[in-house]
Amino acid sequence: MLVHGPDALRADFQRFYGLDLDELGGTLRVGRVADLAANLPPDAMGWRRLDPRLEWPAWMQLLANMSDRLDFIAWTKSEAGAKRGARWDNAIHRPGFDHAPTTTRQQASHRPREAGVVALPIPDLLARLSAPRGATE
Repeated sequence: MLVHGPDALRADFQRFYGLDLDELGGTLRVGRVADLAANLPPDAMGWRRLDPRLEWPAWMQLLANMSDRLDFIAWTKSEAGAKRGARWDNAIHRPGFDHAPTTTRQQASHRPREAGVVALPIPDLLARLSAPRGATE
């Protein structure tokens, strides 16, 4: 958090703990700061800097989910939804997602991967996990 958003971490410490991060080394010890940072609440700004999907708080995600479900139900009762092969694509865009939420198991397995994510086949993963340390290169 300190690398990706020092300002957010500073604000979170002030907001949630009433602590000034500038006192680090004086009255605040590094271990205590690390413990407090790791246990910040889910709506802390620091988490949002680390993962853009957390930009919306839980209540906002739930409202978007409810809105999407109601919109989908209304769409299924419309002429457009009654057509054969019709696809509903009117979901509210969520932060951190470049694609619309998938609805079927087949679509979920063929989603585009996020940038920088590398998936290993299971046998390769097991081989790497069972290798001695330093031997994975």
